[in-house]
Amino acid sequence: MRCGVYHTLLYLVRQSTQMNAVLFIVLYGSEASIRRGLSSTLPSMQSGVPVRVFDNCYPYWPNGFVDELAEQYGFASVDSVGQNIGFAKAASILHEKYPADITIWIEGDSVTNTPAWDVPLIEAVASGGCVWATLRNRRSYEEMAERESYKMQVAGYNVSVPLQPCINSICAVSTGWLAPNIGNVNENDYYGGSEVKLWDKLDQNSLRRWVFLDDYEEVYKSDLPNLE
Repeated sequence: MRCGVYHTLLYLVRQSTQMNAVLFIVLYGSEASIRRGLSSTLPSMQSGVPVRVFDNCYPYWPNGFVDELAEQYGFASVDSVGQNIGFAKAASILHEKYPADITIWIEGDSVTNTPAWDVPLIEAVASGGCVWATLRNRRSYEEMAERESYKMQVAGYNVSVPLQPCINSICAVSTGWLAPNIGNVNENDYYGGSEVKLWDKLDQNSLRRWVFLDDYEEVYKSDLPNLE
């Protein structure tokens, strides 16, 4: 996830009763890029989970913007904590408010080009073969090529396993692993840095590993047309 983002955040939460998973979307980016991202990621999901909205900011988005998204995608509102509390504290609130085995994380301006991208993420983590599963993206795979990784299969999916921290992407995480370790990033009063802060809580040669799905992709942000 991006580092050093100090501006306000708005979180959208999608909770699954069927797969015991929660979708947590950070509305990062411009209004135009968020519209583009949500029109890519949400319709291509196949887990059919309902949506909640968690507003973690003072007024930042244009009046009516979030309401319009709520009507378009069926979001239901959740009370705001009224301040920018950063990733770790927001995650702690969500884990308490929406307990689930798996948490899916998406940035609002993320764009996927692989249909049903959510299913392999959930299945990889649910299998117990990893605690963190991420969609491939160009930048992460360039970094893995420079820093070492290895190939294997998890839940029947081809994955790459990094041996050093690299840039995260759309991902699913085991709440049972993340929740007790989230204090490791609590000093961050901004969004980002989770890859490095959580690295020493992983074991890349055991079931406590982080993997990237080779055949399911997010388009890296800098490869998208600028909508600003």
